[in-house]
Amino acid sequence: MQSAALFWNDVALEANKEDHTNTPREAGGPTYSARALALVHAAMADAFANAHRADGGAPPFPPAFTSAIPPGPALPAAALGGAAHAVLSFIHKRQQPFFDASRTAFVQQLAGANQQAVQGGLAFGQAVAQTILDRAADDGSEDPTNSNERSGYVPGGLNGMHAPDPLNPDQGFFGWRYGNVTPLVLKRRDALAALPPPPPQTHEKRYLKDYVEVYRVGRKPEAGSRPTDEQVRIGIFWAYDGVNKIGTPPRLYNQILREVGKADRLDEAEWVAMLAQANIAMSDAGIVAWQAKYLYNVWRPIVGVRQHVEISGRSDEQQDPNWEPLGAPASNGSNNGKDFTPPFPAYPSGHATFGAACFTALKRFRQQRNRHADPDRIDIKFVSDELNGVTTDADGVTKRPRVEQHFRSIDAMIEANLVSRVLLGVHWRFDGDGGKESGVKVGQQVADNIYRKH
Repeated sequence: MQSAALFWNDVALEANKEDHTNTPREAGGPTYSARALALVHAAMADAFANAHRADGGAPPFPPAFTSAIPPGPALPAAALGGAAHAVLSFIHKRQQPFFDASRTAFVQQLAGANQQAVQGGLAFGQAVAQTILDRAADDGSEDPTNSNERSGYVPGGLNGMHAPDPLNPDQGFFGWRYGNVTPLVLKRRDALAALPPPPPQTHEKRYLKDYVEVYRVGRKPEAGSRPTDEQVRIGIFWAYDGVNKIGTPPRLYNQILREVGKADRLDEAEWVAMLAQANIAMSDAGIVAWQAKYLYNVWRPIVGVRQHVEISGRSDEQQDPNWEPLGAPASNGSNNGKDFTPPFPAYPSGHATFGAACFTALKRFRQQRNRHADPDRIDIKFVSDELNGVTTDADGVTKRPRVEQHFRSIDAMIEANLVSRVLLGVHWRFDGDGGKESGVKVGQQVADNIYRKH
């Protein structure tokens, strides 16, 4: 039988993709989709752990958010499935038929098990899920001003401050108050401690160095030319900018987690714990990142290059009022066929923060299991949905090539993910460095505090 954790993780990732293919979205954007995946995996992990207590058994790891004993026989895998189905059905209400069909297929896989324990597990998992959802109900995520359309954010209009993308001036401002959401694991003081340091000012050497870099490597090719090999192989490969049939960065990172876990030959309890740690780390990291974004309020390269202040005798690139980034790819004809700059401040990079949190949690998990002399070393091959030979460019017609990446280091993945945003021209490198610093702190803290093996 397929791993129950992998089965429902796959269902959750498909829901992420579908949510960003059809509108209106129910958990749209990187922060809300990370929160959705975290709630699903938290419910799965707590239900799985608690179900082991039936008949006096011991859980493989302590549950993080609930403590309950099943009233009767409860198969842990069934409890996991019941919890996942309940949370997904609550968050993605329009996809209920898909979740019900998945539940039916999942139960069929359990045909050889004690059916009283299967039904007891499903019911118990649903009850655990409800407790998780009740706990998150007042976390502040429902603030309507976090939507692009209803944001109360007003651009400051000063040098270095975030302003609308001039190529997409009506895109709004996403997640204005998302930094106020209550994290799942981090205490408020921990979230504040995980904030990145202040970014460089526009006259400082670090800013000017990164200005020159993104001006050169992140710019859109001239008409009739194609992006550079580096822009495609790294920039587009890691994109997942909430577009049609692709979804958001947390979906990408989960796809990679699955490949690492398969190579590591995880057992069921390990799958449950690893996926929960990584997804909860991403959710809490998103809160830290969005608090920093609207605290520091840094402009994106498309605004910074076009409004750059030139100083005589300084060796940086000139102001270019017509400069365009390669842009976040509007894959499969998204965004009315226009690549774009994401609709929120630059610093820190969300991609870098999510990716560092996820992959740091993964490293910590591997270290905790003591299976690897070097928990950073991996050996996996992976094909991104952005470059799978099927996905098209923004025109909805031009198919991109199939590109398979071979990864041998988790740290190298963190760095490539960071650099990818510079190559697309939507971030400064210091955005990525700040995001990495925050993400590492969050990933370590989450992995060290929940779902650790007894």
